[in-house]
Amino acid sequence: MSLSAASGGAPVTASWTYIDGLPGLNVQVDSWLLSILDAKTAPPGGRYRPAMALNTTQLPASGPGTTLTEEPVEVSGTVIVLRENERDTAPDGTSTLKSRTVYADIGTGEVHSASELLKPDALPGILTLAPDAVKDTAPPSPTETPTQNLVLDPDGSLEVTTANPGTQNRPAEAQTVTIGTRKVENALNPFGRTVLSQIRTPTVGCQRTCTSGAVGLRGSRSRVAASANHEDSRAPPSGKCTQHGSNWSTNQRRPR
Repeated sequence: MSLSAASGGAPVTASWTYIDGLPGLNVQVDSWLLSILDAKTAPPGGRYRPAMALNTTQLPASGPGTTLTEEPVEVSGTVIVLRENERDTAPDGTSTLKSRTVYADIGTGEVHSASELLKPDALPGILTLAPDAVKDTAPPSPTETPTQNLVLDPDGSLEVTTANPGTQNRPAEAQTVTIGTRKVENALNPFGRTVLSQIRTPTVGCQRTCTSGAVGLRGSRSRVAASANHEDSRAPPSGKCTQHGSNWSTNQRRPR
C-alpha cells in the first residue's frame, strides 16, 4: 500500500504492507505511520487526516520531504522480520535516515522489537564489536536505543545496521556490519534463542495468509488506509505464503 500526503510544510510519501491474520503487527505498522504523519502535521499538535492525501503528480520531483517504507526482509519458520525506514530531507539538502526491525510470529501473532532479542546489557557490547557501523552515526539521546535495526541470520550471526547522516552532496545511507555467531550466542536472551530456532526451521505451508492489501482491519488504520492506494492488493495462492507484492517465498531473505 502507498500514499502521498501534505500534512505539513513538506510532502510525505509512504509505502507499507499489511498481513492478514496478524492484527498486532498491522496495528504496530499503523502506530508507526501515524506517529510520524501526526508529528509532521501543521500546526504542531495536529493529526493526520485522509484529506491531506495527494496524487503523486501533485508532489515535487525532488526537494525536502519525508519518505517512509516498511517491508519484510526475512521470512522463515513462523517468524517474519520487517524493516521500517524513515528518510527525512531538509530544505538545505541534508538528510537523515532512521530504521528499525520488527519481529512478528505468524503462529502466535506476537510482535517484538529487535532489541528484545538481546539481554538487557548486551546491546552496548554488540555495538563495540561493530565500530565501522557506528563511528559516523550521531549519538542517541538518553531515551533512545543505540540501534533498533538488527537482523538475526539462520547461522546465528547478527546484522547490525545504522545510518550515517547525509550532507548536501551525499544522502544519508545505511551501513551494515555482521557480528559473528559466537559473540551473538552469548548476547541472546531466551526469547532471542527461540526466534533463532524458528529462523532455522524450514516452513512447510503457512499458518497465516500474507497479502499486501488492506484486509479486514479497521480501528487506527482507518486514518491511513482511507487515503492509501490499494493498487498492489492481491491475495497469494491458497496455502502458499509469498512476500507481499513480489514473487518472494518463505524461507528467503531479501537481498541487500
